[in-house]
Amino acid sequence: MRAPVKSEADAFWLVVATVAVLLVAVLVGHLLAPVAGVGVVVAAVFGWLMWDVGQGEEPPRLREAEQAGHRAGRRARRLVLVVVNATAPGRLLAEAILRPGVAPPVLEVLAPVLQSRTHFVTTDIDRETHEAWRRVNNVIGWADEYGVAAHGRVGDAIDPIGGLADELRRYDVDEVVLVDHPADSANWVETTLRSALREQSRLPIRELVVTTSPSERPEVALEI
Repeated sequence: MRAPVKSEADAFWLVVATVAVLLVAVLVGHLLAPVAGVGVVVAAVFGWLMWDVGQGEEPPRLREAEQAGHRAGRRARRLVLVVVNATAPGRLLAEAILRPGVAPPVLEVLAPVLQSRTHFVTTDIDRETHEAWRRVNNVIGWADEYGVAAHGRVGDAIDPIGGLADELRRYDVDEVVLVDHPADSANWVETTLRSALREQSRLPIRELVVTTSPSERPEVALEI
């Protein structure tokens, strides 16, 4: 199934369409019978599902983006894309990114905007965007201390997978380091990106799972 919203315009029209269907349903229910109003909603949902199925599956955008990035030519130094959904201690970043006896890589840091589903529809994402920049600056600050070249940006709040694909298309990435929360406490954007990387990417991926309990030591899950 395709993602129903890929841009701010899509989000706006989705809200408009939903409100319009509800208004028509209320009007029909008032004029005829409540069950008729429910029928309008059911018909609208069924119609959208039929349209969505007819569109087919979404193409593997990440794999295509990786291919485009590789065509740009390889760098002399290893390039690591760090996707930060959670804040990891510097020691764990060092374990995942640095290798003994090997020159440090160049880092491209991407912090997705982990908004709620409600904020996703209303685009009320100021707080989540600020938090994403905080995660970017945390990794870049760590990189400065270790003498690692790093640049960072916040992901696309409306199309998180598209934002990730843009990073892979823009750079010749050698591997991905994914810093996230345990599956049972992850934000839906986080879960979506993790699944996309696992299902579409052919790059080596190292995952840092940052536990939320202060009594637990953050764990490192190696290659996915």
